[in-house]
Amino acid sequence: MNAWTQAAPEAPDMTPRTITCTFGHYTDTVWTDRRKLIWESLAAILTDHRVGSKDGTCIVPATFTGTRRHKNDAARIDVVVLDSDAGFTLEEIHSALTRQGWTAVISSTHSHLTTRTLARRGSWDKFLLTAADPN
Repeated sequence: MNAWTQAAPEAPDMTPRTITCTFGHYTDTVWTDRRKLIWESLAAILTDHRVGSKDGTCIVPATFTGTRRHKNDAARIDVVVLDSDAGFTLEEIHSALTRQGWTAVISSTHSHLTTRTLARRGSWDKFLLTAADPN
């Protein structure tokens, strides 16, 4: 094979990958606002904070087979979303992600660094039963 017919090394794919997500309000029963975004667009949405009460819009990093937001109906998940409720600071989270070499958007939520959580008694009792079950 001479230099003219030798295959060139494969060039990296520079096409922006799309990430599919579903948007809504946490009390919605019908979830149809599906969007395809490139990373930069998703990062812009995740870092555009509107300070206010918790009952704002939310983003789900998945699309669903139907219109309900339920884990059993998840059809596609393109990005991992981690929720840290263990009291780590944003700096500690940044350090851990950097050590892994991961690209990330690190942002706080409505309840970041709160010291109290209100829960319905029935939900708390159900949690305790689940936590106590070794299986």
